[in-house]
Amino acid sequence: MQPIDVPHVFIVHVRADDGRRRKFITEQMAQHHIKFEFMLDGDMSDLNRENMSLFFTPNLVEQGPTPRESCTYKHLMIYKAMIERQIPEALIFEDDAFLSPNFNEVFNATMKEWRHRKEIDANRLFISYENSMLQFVPQAKRIAGQHLYKATETRCAGAYFMTLAAAQAVYEYTLTHPCNFAIDWQHKTMLDAGLLDVYWCEPPIVEQGSHNGKLPTLLDDKKHGWLRRLSWQIQRFYKRHILFR
Repeated sequence: MQPIDVPHVFIVHVRADDGRRRKFITEQMAQHHIKFEFMLDGDMSDLNRENMSLFFTPNLVEQGPTPRESCTYKHLMIYKAMIERQIPEALIFEDDAFLSPNFNEVFNATMKEWRHRKEIDANRLFISYENSMLQFVPQAKRIAGQHLYKATETRCAGAYFMTLAAAQAVYEYTLTHPCNFAIDWQHKTMLDAGLLDVYWCEPPIVEQGSHNGKLPTLLDDKKHGWLRRLSWQIQRFYKRHILFR
């Protein structure tokens, strides 16, 4: 299996995890020969009014930390680490990422593609690799041999690539425009404002276990188990092969 063409990989993870997610995601990375770094800063126990006030609106600061704010904070700490350590590019996962068998091959193809497409601005580049919202590039718009399609919507934040310039843009924007929800909404706000260019990878090569029912979610009350897995598979088939034809 070919190594992935990216200088650094971060995984959002909770320090207080009971061990199941750590074991799961470590095994996923090992299967794909991916070296990575956990982002552990920002557990709920780490958050207080002072550090939350840097990135979140007053109502969220007043409410106090929830798993959603903790997750968002961890993404922002990844961007901060990229800035401080001058990491030019990074692939970022949340710790429930299921990678497709061809992940390395397709990911490397997207890296080669964006570097050769002159219209893609590296300073604003954000590439989504997941299908968590079950949004797909319509078949009529797909081009043979092309993997990256400019989007007007974001997906979630379970698997994405950012350049250092894009990460710095999101971090600095958040310092002056605090988050009022999850990090993917902040990405969407910047996309709508013309500050971030979002591309979807086609085909998607990552699924979040908290969405497909294979792992319990830490953010809301979605059910997991065989019924949710079956529902996900039916919706995925319908949307990819019928709705987005």
